[in-house]
Amino acid sequence: MISRLFERLASAHGEWLNKARTRSVLAFVLGLTGVAIYARAVNRVYPIKDWLFWRLVPLWGYSALFAVASLTVGHEVLRRLLPEAQLTRLQRLTLSISLGIIVFVFGLYVGGAAHQFNAPFALALPAVCIAVGARGVWRAFGEPTSEASLPLGPFQFLALLAGGAAVALLYLQAMTPDAINFDASWYHIPIAQDYARHHRIVQFPGDYNRAFPHLASMIYTWGYLVPGLSEPQQWMITLHFEFTIVLFRLLGIATLAEWMLARKVRGTWAAFLLFPSIFVYDQNLGASSDHFMGFWACPTVLCVGLLLKDPTPRKGILLGAVLGGAMLTKYQAIYTIVAAAVIVGGYWIYRLRRQRQRGEPLRQMLALPGYIAIGAALCAAPHFLKNAIFYGNPVYPFGQAIFRTSDPMHEKSLFFFSHLYASPNWVPKGTALQKLTHAV
Repeated sequence: MISRLFERLASAHGEWLNKARTRSVLAFVLGLTGVAIYARAVNRVYPIKDWLFWRLVPLWGYSALFAVASLTVGHEVLRRLLPEAQLTRLQRLTLSISLGIIVFVFGLYVGGAAHQFNAPFALALPAVCIAVGARGVWRAFGEPTSEASLPLGPFQFLALLAGGAAVALLYLQAMTPDAINFDASWYHIPIAQDYARHHRIVQFPGDYNRAFPHLASMIYTWGYLVPGLSEPQQWMITLHFEFTIVLFRLLGIATLAEWMLARKVRGTWAAFLLFPSIFVYDQNLGASSDHFMGFWACPTVLCVGLLLKDPTPRKGILLGAVLGGAMLTKYQAIYTIVAAAVIVGGYWIYRLRRQRQRGEPLRQMLALPGYIAIGAALCAAPHFLKNAIFYGNPVYPFGQAIFRTSDPMHEKSLFFFSHLYASPNWVPKGTALQKLTHAV
């Protein structure tokens, strides 16, 4: 119909309407007029100002801002740490986001310690992150890549289609504050609310769980500081941040599959959604910290692989940083840390013996565990430093028998912690060997 209209106008007005630019402008005006007429008709039935879309746009925007800020500043750190590293785009993306999240949370710790938890700080933090790394990110990801693009086969297409549908379903399940689970409503979100209300990081003497590492709650705090959100939107932004982390997990799976297969394969990330537990209460999106903890698994394996291939001090620091980020998230990071330590420790002993037999210098290899420990200690330090200041014990509420300066504490604290707080149903029984066997 539009082409016929153009033909009639062209016959009447000659060459002026045959120009491509003129035709494009007229097409745009006609399209815009059609949208206006349609919007006016829809507005009578469902007022446009009441659309749910307008309430979701700020949540999408702030989630994207968090992701972009993490990527840009993290890439700058990665570029300076491994300037000569030969990394694929996916590997660079995954490692940049990992380091960027740590830097972003560091910024929140600094702002909270300086009593600067407010809207200007919340906007300045991502702005600084983006300003620091924008040029490097553009050079790395904005320019054409030499990596060969893969044809999309039928199995890859089905994987992308099914995976996309599953991700959409996962997002739709979190489209209500009712999705917030018990742990999140108990301490993950209240930590963020209290930090935002007091405009700083505060002590929680009445609840052991709030003295644990809480990287997720620090990011949720940022969601409570940014301007323009109502209280229900603040609840919902915690779910959107968690969904963003799930997307980062999918990126990590694709990266790890590419590294393990030594070639690019599309749709591998969809394997994450083959496990139905992701759609069940404890694994679903609920604003807790489980997905934040799970995010660190793929970067850890990737960093271990890069270190085994070329055990340099800088790659040791990178692995330590990722392990420190995991510890900054949740104490359950110990499982990831032990697994990495077993693999890297075995390789370290093997390389030491081999270099000694060849008469090669051992200095760099002997120092490697120290570099890993330095990276981990620096990245996990904010939580333990906070606990040392607030409770006189960096691992509070653990270690009360060691740190006698722990506060709050009374004469029966150790008894209550070991017999009441730690449920007997979950405490391993038997000798040390039996407990270890059970754990394995």
